[in-house]
Amino acid sequence: MDHERPPQRISAKWLLRGALAAAAGWLLIQLGLMLTVHVYGVTRPPVAQADALIVLGAGVNHDGRAGPALTRRATLGAELFAQGVAPRVVCSGGQPYNRPTTEASACREVLLRLSVPDAAILQEDRSHSTEENALRTAQLLPNARVVVVSDSYHLLRAGILFRSYGFDVQLAGVAPERSVSRQSYFNSVTREALALQWQFIKDLLGLPFTRVTGF
Repeated sequence: MDHERPPQRISAKWLLRGALAAAAGWLLIQLGLMLTVHVYGVTRPPVAQADALIVLGAGVNHDGRAGPALTRRATLGAELFAQGVAPRVVCSGGQPYNRPTTEASACREVLLRLSVPDAAILQEDRSHSTEENALRTAQLLPNARVVVVSDSYHLLRAGILFRSYGFDVQLAGVAPERSVSRQSYFNSVTREALALQWQFIKDLLGLPFTRVTGF
């Protein structure tokens, strides 16, 4: 009489090997994306004439003033405006939690201090993520030729998202040496690599906007 074979069990050793292989594979992907984020951001060509400059939002201090990242982004936007790259600047970013003003408003204040005329500034003040920056700005300037202004580590993902909403996109990034520190830059590149992976998963699954500050 035939005897039933006992079910084969996957040993703990093979489970551990599988987990280690998966972790190693993910680490290689993460490191590759980090390198791509850095190289892409620091090798952008000079920008040409456009319809508008779009300064992407970042942190706002408790007093309502622009934080370091938003200040340097808005400063670069003002420099490009002074060079005649575009006739208007869009400040994009909603109101962060527990802050008295929007990122767009804080950006506008920096631009005004740097002699950008108020009439040349538009505000998109409802977005809470990079993807929403693109969507809400597309409602203001559909199919426009734009220069997206952000930190260099942010440019790869920002470019992907803005192009997906119909923009003719050029990119201008704040150089790493203008960031707060090497550690801060490394942390930001790491986070951007994770955000790119999440964007891929989100698009694959058809999930809605990621409302995590900065993503």
